[in-house]
Parts: sequence; C-alpha cells; structure tokens
Amino acid sequence: TVFELSRNLQNEQQERQRMQEAVDLACVGLERESLALRAEVAAAVSANRVLQAQLDSERAMARSSSDKDKDLMIERLQAELDRSVQAQRRAEESLQEASDALDKFQAQQQAAAERL
Repeated sequence: TVFELSRNLQNEQQERQRMQEAVDLACVGLERESLALRAEVAAAVSANRVLQAQLDSERAMARSSSDKDKDLMIERLQAELDRSVQAQRRAEESLQEASDALDKFQAQQQAAAERL
C-alpha cells in the first residue's frame, strides 16, 4: 500500500541519514587521525634533521680531530726527524774532530819518529 511504501521510504531515508552521519563521523575521525599522523611525521622529520645536523657536526669534528691527530703525529715525526738529523750532524762533527785529532797525532808521531 501507499502508506507502507511511504513508511519504507521514510525508514530508508532515516537509515541513509544515519549511515551518512556515521560516514561523516568516520571521515572526521580519519581526518583527525591523519592530522595527528602528519604532525608526528613533521616532528620526526624535524628530529631527523636535528640528528642529521648533529651527526654531520660529529663527523666534521671527527674528521678535524683525525686531521688534528694526523697533524700532531706529523709534527712529532718531524721533530723526531729533526732531532735525529741534529744528532747525526753532531756525530759527524765529532767524527771529523776525532779524525782531525787522529791525523794530528799521527803527524806528531811521524815527526817524532823522523827526529829519532
């Protein structure tokens, strides 16, 4: 009958309206969740940038520290080389003095032998 059809139509409209409200609520919930996730992602990206900057800084310090260590080692090795070269020069000078003294002594010995 018309009355039943009208009632069925009204029930269907009410059901559609309830379903639309449920869909709208679900959409609002999803939008909120999406915004929250976007905020989390933005916070994570920001934290990652900070951590990357710290890592880059640490790497730069490690590199410069490594370079500093290399420079210190080079300086130490250069100083050791300089000391070694100086010691070699002193030894050569002492050897030359000893050689000169020996030559002088031998000359004196020969002169003395010739006098005899």
